[in-house]
Amino acid sequence: MLRSLPRIALNNIKSNPKAFAQSKRGRGQHGGNKHGAGNKGSGQRQNFMRLGYETGNNPFYLRVPKEPYYRGHHLKREYPPITLLQLQTMIDTGRVDISKPLDLAALCNSKIFHMNPQENHFGFQLTDEGLDIFQARINIEIQHASEQVIAAIERNGGVITTAYYDPASLLALRNPMKFFARGVPIPKRQLPPENAVEYYTDPKNRGYLADPDLIAVERFKLAQKYGYELPDLTKSSDVLPVMLERKDPRQIFYGLNPGTSVRNKLYSQSPTDRQSSVSTYSTSELNQLYCSTTDRKPRNLPPKPGSKLHLDFPSSLDYSCENSTGPEQRKSQTLKHKTTLHHANLIELGSPPNSPVKSPTSNAQQYLHQHSAPASRPRLESSSSVNSDSLAQEFSQLASDLHDGMEVGSLVEVTLGGRQLYGVVRWCSKTRTKTDQGLVGIELENEIEDGSDGSYLGQHLFRCTPGRGIFISPRHCRPDSRFAVDTPKSSANARNSDHLPELEYGGPECPSVLGEVPPVGQYGDWSKLTGKFRGIQGHHNSCYLDATLFSMFTFTSIFDGLLFRPPTREDIPQYEEVQRILREEIVNPLRQHYYVRADKVMKLRRLLQKLGSVKGLTNEEKDPEEFLHCLLSQTLRAEPYLKLSSGQEAYHHQLFVEKDDKLTMPTVQQLFEQSFLSSGIKLKEVPPSLIIQMPRFGKSYKMYPYVLPSSLLDITDVLENSPRQCIVCGHLAEMECQQCLGQCGAGLESISFCTPCLNKVHSHRKRTTHQAQPLKVPADFAALQEHCVIPRMYMELFAVVCIATSHYVAFVKCGPGPDAPWCFFDSMADRRGEQNGFNIPEVIACPDLPRWLSDDWDKQLLTIRILHEAIKRTLQDHYLLLFQKPEMNIIK
Repeated sequence: MLRSLPRIALNNIKSNPKAFAQSKRGRGQHGGNKHGAGNKGSGQRQNFMRLGYETGNNPFYLRVPKEPYYRGHHLKREYPPITLLQLQTMIDTGRVDISKPLDLAALCNSKIFHMNPQENHFGFQLTDEGLDIFQARINIEIQHASEQVIAAIERNGGVITTAYYDPASLLALRNPMKFFARGVPIPKRQLPPENAVEYYTDPKNRGYLADPDLIAVERFKLAQKYGYELPDLTKSSDVLPVMLERKDPRQIFYGLNPGTSVRNKLYSQSPTDRQSSVSTYSTSELNQLYCSTTDRKPRNLPPKPGSKLHLDFPSSLDYSCENSTGPEQRKSQTLKHKTTLHHANLIELGSPPNSPVKSPTSNAQQYLHQHSAPASRPRLESSSSVNSDSLAQEFSQLASDLHDGMEVGSLVEVTLGGRQLYGVVRWCSKTRTKTDQGLVGIELENEIEDGSDGSYLGQHLFRCTPGRGIFISPRHCRPDSRFAVDTPKSSANARNSDHLPELEYGGPECPSVLGEVPPVGQYGDWSKLTGKFRGIQGHHNSCYLDATLFSMFTFTSIFDGLLFRPPTREDIPQYEEVQRILREEIVNPLRQHYYVRADKVMKLRRLLQKLGSVKGLTNEEKDPEEFLHCLLSQTLRAEPYLKLSSGQEAYHHQLFVEKDDKLTMPTVQQLFEQSFLSSGIKLKEVPPSLIIQMPRFGKSYKMYPYVLPSSLLDITDVLENSPRQCIVCGHLAEMECQQCLGQCGAGLESISFCTPCLNKVHSHRKRTTHQAQPLKVPADFAALQEHCVIPRMYMELFAVVCIATSHYVAFVKCGPGPDAPWCFFDSMADRRGEQNGFNIPEVIACPDLPRWLSDDWDKQLLTIRILHEAIKRTLQDHYLLLFQKPEMNIIK
């Protein structure tokens, strides 16, 4: 028995029960009192950072500069698509009624397509899917349509109109019954924004603000282009009223005027009566309120027994809350209706030229364009009476692209019917094509028989006494000879395009200068340039352009190739005009008379805004790089200054760097080398001029509070095929190791080695994993390396453009060489007068600036704030730095 019992061993003995007290388990999963969350921080509190959050003072979105690819993307208007196939299917299945015009209300009422103005939806766009099978004849109002869609609808005898609706109108159209139940007046439809005016006034797009006669011509051209014949709508009397119906530009619903209050008196009843009244009407009967369009009269719901629902339509509108004028003034502003039609919402389809069905209205309109007759077309008795004051004001703001030399407020004279008439330009249209110069509205000094009250094509574009308004082509207008200004006959720049007299901007005279004028200081005393009324006068946010032009042309001839390059076949037709204004009216007067008045610069700004893609150059705040892109790339088409190893070309280089917290005041040399090293690109050749944009984003955020501009910029190490020096022995470098940056020296010169020195440096245990790249050494220099000194390539700083509080100024070097003095330029240093005053430019000498641009001063002075204001602006507010090759004279 004992033999069968197990032998006592260490692995099978245990203590008696309850001999030892069990240790209490901790609160954490694995013991302890932290619940397994660790010590301190977000782990202990279990409030972890959101996904994508970065700690530190410089997150990713601040380290990487923001490119403007998506600027304003969240503000763009969206148009949900509707295909022609879907529209034909809805017509075939009876979801929409084509016996009435289709608009947003009818499309939304189908419950198939949805539109949400809160998601930037501004209506629907009609796409061309199914255009081959589309056969319906409809009158549709859509927000956007292509040329193929327009052709598909008009081929079947239909009518399409593109119209704009503001968000308030879209909310009403999306659910009209919900809007009517609120009992608020129907608002006026607002005019489109500035960037949409061109689309909705273009007859090719069938815009609702376009000329009906021009739309008729475009219908005929489109039919010839796609090879179909326009059906004669006059032969179809059953569909003609539907095809002719159209809304007023201020109208939202068919047959309902803006300001009409559809008061639902059901909501003033008791709950019991209200419930019984609602049950007596079906949804289809309520939809008749906004879907029926064949009758212009107010649409009442069909009577039913026991109904207590009443819709009240006021017969007249009261705009007294908007117009505070007296009864006599309102009477003079009332439009005279010369013609009364049986239907108000009619469009004039017109006919193509030489057509037998050409209407008398279109003939009269053609006579107006060809013979410059007064625009006295009678206004239709529209179903929508709009506020003429607000309409004229909005149209005046939208028509910003004026005819050359013709703007609102110009005094002009017109020869009409053998009579000499004088007046003031009150309105200018937007030019459609090169041949069609548009129209101008003129208020005459005296009344004429065929004059209007400022209305044209049913729109009140400006306000004047009835009988004094005419609309005429700009080519038939000329400046008022009674107020002509005598100009020197010897001036070669007195071109036909300069009709307007010089504006009074203050300051000395600024005559044009012909020929070639050398830069200031090269053959004379530059000190004559200092003082007030020196430089370029600022006007209407032009400081970005004034500072850039002053830096480029005053003391250097590096950019003079832009002034004298002959035109080529690739240049734009206005190339010589832009070049002439820049040379004879800006650069030459600046160099010879030391002053350029603002009206001379305004001519260049207007041309650049007309020819380039940058809008707002005449009145808005812009940046120098936008002006340079418009002038150099789009207008003058100069050869790019920078040729990169990636195959790209550019006019300026923006520094992209990551902030180094160890640097308190880096130099431009350090940031320049860091930018090229991080991007992995190099320069193919030495640029004649180098324009550097500093790493700052917007007008407030700066990566470094202070950056020292380098007087000489060493570009040797960023050139692709330039010989470089070994950092160790000084011989010709053959290899490059970017991982050795800063270990054997400072800057990019510390990464170039000859082969023996590279092997010795990489033999260290910390550098065994480094990988070097071979350098491209010119064959001629490699053969003569023992007899030649390895050169260094430098660029000389000659201008610094600074910005502070949205205002640009410039520090410019007054001549070549290291000992040349510097000056400070501000185009708006002072102002004389207030609203009708003018700015005073000023140039100030800065003799101490070269010392501060060097490294021979104590950097501790930055902390005690005793620096001069000009020095602070140079170190803190620089935006563009302009360098030039010392031996280069003119860029081609």
